[in-house]
Amino acid sequence: MKDIEELTLKELITDRPDLVRAIKSGEDEGTTTSYVEKDEKKRVKRWTEETRDIDGNLLSKRIDSYSHYETDEVDIIILQVYDGKGKLKSEKKVKHFKDGKKPEITESKIKKL
Repeated sequence: MKDIEELTLKELITDRPDLVRAIKSGEDEGTTTSYVEKDEKKRVKRWTEETRDIDGNLLSKRIDSYSHYETDEVDIIILQVYDGKGKLKSEKKVKHFKDGKKPEITESKIKKL
């Protein structure tokens, strides 16, 4: 089967009736799904969000990883954003302080190839 971008409209209607129905019904062209992983203390350990196109192909992924102080307060959150091929596009670290001080945000330099 041809890639969807290579199909003519007639071929699309014939080969992908599911896609045509989705377009006609006004369904969103993409879907975002979130997953939450918790640690043994029921605190958020990792939050993952995946965005896929109507065919289910991964477009982007975001992973937020949490660490906590012994008092269960959030210590550090690392936010990572990937493209649909799994390449890291951005990374930020958010350091929280127990004394109420404003969180400190640092952004990693991502090498472009």
